[in-house]
Amino acid sequence: MVRFPGFDIQMANAQSPWIPYAWRQLMKKKYCAASGRAFLAYPQIHCQAYLSDPKCQRERRRRWPQGKRRIDPDYRDNDARHSREWTTENPDYWRR
Repeated sequence: MVRFPGFDIQMANAQSPWIPYAWRQLMKKKYCAASGRAFLAYPQIHCQAYLSDPKCQRERRRRWPQGKRRIDPDYRDNDARHSREWTTENPDYWRR
C-alpha cells in the first residue's frame, strides 16, 4: 500500500493533487460492494470490490460463505452436516 504522510489514499478524490499523476492513471475509481462508497482501487489488486474499512471487510467476510453455499453443493452439505453435529453435541446451548 502506498502511503503519503497525513493522507488517507482510500478517501482521496480521483482528481486529488496529493496523488501523483502516474498513480491517478493506474488507480481506477470503483464503488464498494458493501457500502456503495467510491474508492480508488489499487492497481495491484485487480478484483478489489470492497473498501478496507472494517465495516466493509466484515460484510465481505459475511457474504463469502453465503455465496459459497449457494454455488457449491459440497460446501453446503459439509456446512449443514457440521451444524447438525454441533447441535447434537451441544443440546442445551440454546436453553442457557
